[in-house]
Amino acid sequence: MTPTVTPPRDGPAIYAAECAQCHGPAGMGSMRGPPLAPRMALLMDDAVRRTITMGTGNMPARSVAEPELTTLMTYLRATFGAYMFHHQNIFAVRAPKRARAAS
Repeated sequence: MTPTVTPPRDGPAIYAAECAQCHGPAGMGSMRGPPLAPRMALLMDDAVRRTITMGTGNMPARSVAEPELTTLMTYLRATFGAYMFHHQNIFAVRAPKRARAAS
C-alpha cells in the first residue's frame, strides 16, 4: 500500500483555512478579528510568527507548522504588508495614537 502524501498548501489556502474566518477573506477584519493590513505593516516577522503560533489577546494560537508557517508569512507580507506605504493610510494608522496621547 502506497502512503498518501498531502501536498503542501499555498499561502491563500492556508490563510483561508486558518485566518479568514476571523480576519475576513480580504483581511479587512470582522467582528471576530481586526484588519490585518495595518498590523502587517507595523509588526516585525518575529512578532507575527509569535502571534500566529502562540496567540495574543482574543486571538487563539493557530497550529500552523513549518513549512506552511513560512508560506503563510510570505503571503501575509505580500498581500497586507504594503498598506503603510499608501500615504492616506499612514494617517489612518497613526491618527488613533495621536488622539489617545492628547486625552
